[in-house]
Amino acid sequence: MKDLQKYNTIVESCIKKIGVDPSTCYNKQNNEWSLKKGSANVIIGIYWMDINNAAYIRIYSPFMQLPKSNKEAFYKELLDMNLSLYGVYCATGGDWAYVADIREVDGIDENEVMSMLQRIGTYADDLDDKLTAKYK
Repeated sequence: MKDLQKYNTIVESCIKKIGVDPSTCYNKQNNEWSLKKGSANVIIGIYWMDINNAAYIRIYSPFMQLPKSNKEAFYKELLDMNLSLYGVYCATGGDWAYVADIREVDGIDENEVMSMLQRIGTYADDLDDKLTAKYK
């Protein structure tokens, strides 16, 4: 397993820049930070994957619970939306819809982490209002 501290430091610097104390939103067990962007909860994680011997950063937001009705239309809209999103994708897991981005950490810098964080936060904050209202 690779030492992930270098990448944790980059993430924590970005979190500080948006005015949040990283120690207040850090979960050491999962190596994840959880913070708010508008109404959206944004999770940042650095993960080691033994299967391909590489580390990844994933930034994601559970922006709404899956609708109880009209699910086919919701899933189609979510899939269609992926084509128009930039640098992120929508997915579902459990009872939630997510907007997410993932990449290898090798070569990543603070500017890229900040861009990822802002994209996820902005899309999640927009999608939670738009899709929750439509599929309540």
